Amino acid sequence: MAFASTDLPTRFPGYRRQGQIAVGGLVGYNFGPVNLQAYVTQDVVERNYGGRDTRGWLRVIVPIYKESTNAAAPSVPLTGPGRIERR
Repeated sequence: MAFASTDLPTRFPGYRRQGQIAVGGLVGYNFGPVNLQAYVTQDVVERNYGGRDTRGWLRVIVPIYKESTNAAAPSVPLTGPGRIERR
């Protein structure tokens, strides 16, 4: 996992733009309907932040809607009108 960020240009004189590039790792586990993910990143390049940061996040993914899978699959006729036979 990696990300980068930078400031957009401003009209303020003397403003020093900040930027960074960070890399890290992601681990996760699927608990059935719920996914749990944790990831940590550390800056490898930074500009005007005053030091490199290490960040950690925890993400829980819970679906709010899921289509029912109980419906039977439509059947395809093996013979009959509209059926193309291969020879």
